[in-house]
Amino acid sequence: MKVLVIEDSGPTRDLLVRALRSEQIAVETSSRLSTGLRQAMTGRHDVIVLDLMLPDGDGLDLCKRLRAEGVLTPVLCLTARGDVADRIQGLDSGADDYMKKPFALAELRARIRALARRQGLTAPARVAAGALVMDFTARKLHRRDSITATPSWNQRSPRASGRCWRRSWRSREGWWGAPISSRTSGTRPGVTNPTASTSS
Repeated sequence: MKVLVIEDSGPTRDLLVRALRSEQIAVETSSRLSTGLRQAMTGRHDVIVLDLMLPDGDGLDLCKRLRAEGVLTPVLCLTARGDVADRIQGLDSGADDYMKKPFALAELRARIRALARRQGLTAPARVAAGALVMDFTARKLHRRDSITATPSWNQRSPRASGRCWRRSWRSREGWWGAPISSRTSGTRPGVTNPTASTSS
């Protein structure tokens, strides 16, 4: 597991690093919103522990930016702002959990483990296969740095259903919404058509 800690207080940051590494958790740190945002945008962390009162901005702005960019890494706000209104604002801004300082290290570690488990069950924002990258948030299929197709979005998409589909064709239009000629309409040999009914 890898955790990103964005915390401007040196003593608190060091305490968190020691507590997490004692559990064999890899930790990256940042003391500023700007650098923390760059690190968080990589999407390589399992959980982000986020202080809200940072020297160069409000941590909630970072959280909103991540969600707007399609980064779904779980965020745990760890802050002295613990009123009910503050907690509601944090959760509505995209945070997944919220803890008020001072805090118990054992509880913090347990919450991080829970968020990491939840992340493992979340559909990915992007899926890569070779040179192709499907961005479900932007609804774009990329090949390297070029956009090659925009899917016709429907409830049969892997993102919507949370299921993995084999390559398939619908009777009148392809996966990407482009019409298929009469020669290729319907199910191609050896390819599953998810709309076809199964006969007993």
